Amino acid sequence: MAGPEAGKRGLADVLVFNGAGMEPWLDDLIKQAAKKNLKKVDLSTGITLLGGSTSLDGDDHHHDHGDHSNCDHGEHNPHFWLDPVLAIQQVETLQEALISADPEGAGIYQRNAEDYIARLRALDTEFQNILGPLPGKKLVTFHDAFPYLAKRYGLEMVGYLSRFPERDPAPAELAALIDGIREHEVKVLFTEAGYEPALLQRVAKDTGAKVSTLDTLEVGELGPDAYLKGMQKNLEALRTAFAQ
Repeated sequence: MAGPEAGKRGLADVLVFNGAGMEPWLDDLIKQAAKKNLKKVDLSTGITLLGGSTSLDGDDHHHDHGDHSNCDHGEHNPHFWLDPVLAIQQVETLQEALISADPEGAGIYQRNAEDYIARLRALDTEFQNILGPLPGKKLVTFHDAFPYLAKRYGLEMVGYLSRFPERDPAPAELAALIDGIREHEVKVLFTEAGYEPALLQRVAKDTGAKVSTLDTLEVGELGPDAYLKGMQKNLEALRTAFAQ
């Protein structure tokens, strides 16, 4: 039965988003479709964000992926979820927001958060134990999505293929990357799940490197263990690459 409130049924009470410029389109969407008292949860709250990237040619670049997923990241790198320790902060931020929105469910939110945080801490420990002793932890990626993970676990960011996943690098940027790969004797280049690796494969062929895959976990199957499973695959890819 339709009525004045029918259009509001099914609208969310809480909206959770990554933040750090990842969803510039979100404000317009909220204005058009959301409840006036919608609780908005920015998961970048309290996280120390890394700034724009520096390419191998020495130029400072803002991390603004252009048309990548229709987002404009601005001056901060938004890929902090790829650091399990920062993911713990995200869980804590979400827990507080859910309890504030639904105090009666506080016990459930607390138990779920504690369980997931324990699993994230175990994941962090596994990353430390496996990557810590390995030599030659030099990282070249498809685009600049892994600086938080690199900082957390002592990986040396040699460079990345392109600032924008859907665009090829400029000739000077590509030449600088190839020079850096040779200079640092990088053995494995990492493409990303969901993107065509042809250009990176050509760079690998030119430099004698191999190609592996990392996942930014921005797309893929949903599920309660999706993040943990995806990060486990990333860890295995890194372990195999750096152990060579």
